[in-house]
Amino acid sequence: MSWQSLLKNLLDPNRSESFWRGLCVLSITAVFSSSILWADFAAARLIKLPPIATAVANADAVVLVEILEVTELNVLGAYCGTRTRARVLESFKETPGTKGAAELIFGRSSDLEPGQKYILFLNKIIDTERIYKDLPEEFRTGYPRAHAFQMIECHGMVPGLIFNNSLVWDIVGEFVRMYGLPPRSWPESITIIEQTSNLGVHDVSKAQLFNYLRELRPQGL
Repeated sequence: MSWQSLLKNLLDPNRSESFWRGLCVLSITAVFSSSILWADFAAARLIKLPPIATAVANADAVVLVEILEVTELNVLGAYCGTRTRARVLESFKETPGTKGAAELIFGRSSDLEPGQKYILFLNKIIDTERIYKDLPEEFRTGYPRAHAFQMIECHGMVPGLIFNNSLVWDIVGEFVRMYGLPPRSWPESITIIEQTSNLGVHDVSKAQLFNYLRELRPQGL
């Protein structure tokens, strides 16, 4: 389900159950991501990427994966998130729960395509209570708490791994395609190839980026 459809539910003048379910999904999405508009990569062109080293430091796990399966999940008749199963091709940073894993299961948005390869930045989300408290007050006072927790947990997605959908880097042949404006702090060892016809989208050498990410690997990985 697209964020446009969810917004349409929110505009229901009767503020029925669909209103609160739509608000719940949008609110939860906003908590997990800097913006719901990341589902539309066109919006990503206006966002400045963090330095690569910062992105790695802020993630619990950084992995090169091939997407095997995506499954949309529903709670109380409404979309609550997408569960993704992926084959791990290389790990650049691991958590105790992902170390040595051949496959990973994670959420939460529907940006990933089966058969495609990506570099993803994952975080372990545990505290459902904090997520609930971060939701808008209008939602928390207008929607049953138990239902809200069902939406947040989304069939076991939380607690669990959630990928940062503002940092989804596509593998395109011998290049890695990034979405967003490069930061001022950029490794000299990585050459940027601008996509002049598509502002905010740029490619970098896969070999150069992988070498840089390997240099950032914690010792012992």
